[in-house]
Amino acid sequence: MFLGSILVMVILLLNLLLLAPFLSIFITIWSLISQVFRRSLDKIMMAIFTHLGRTPSRNTLVAKKISGPGMTKDFYMSINEEDVYVLMRSQLENIFMTKLNSLIAAHLSKEQSVLRNVMNKILKPFGCYYNRNDDIVHNVQVLQNNYSSQYSHYMRRYP
Repeated sequence: MFLGSILVMVILLLNLLLLAPFLSIFITIWSLISQVFRRSLDKIMMAIFTHLGRTPSRNTLVAKKISGPGMTKDFYMSINEEDVYVLMRSQLENIFMTKLNSLIAAHLSKEQSVLRNVMNKILKPFGCYYNRNDDIVHNVQVLQNNYSSQYSHYMRRYP
């Protein structure tokens, strides 16, 4: 009996010192590897679904099945084609008007510097320079204010 209890103690000691650490390291490595594979498989599947998957265009049985819990049964992609055209046109006009606004502002500042250079070249033989920048700046400011008011009035129509 005494020998049996010593043998049990030796087996438990070996289990504590050798088997338990190796087993815990193996389980940890296995869980980390399985987690990495699971996440990578999820990423691959999401990449496939985003490129190949589509939202149903009509409320069919497939749309009801993929709607999932918590969503209404009539949830499906239904946008009128004319609405898409109007939204796309408004977005394109917004981009166009923003670009046009920047081009007009750049053109006005370029013309202002060209006028100043021309006036200075004309007046250079007489030994004087054109210093009436206030008139030019005022006229450019009036043009920019007129255009910006027209631009803001036009852009108010679009969301």
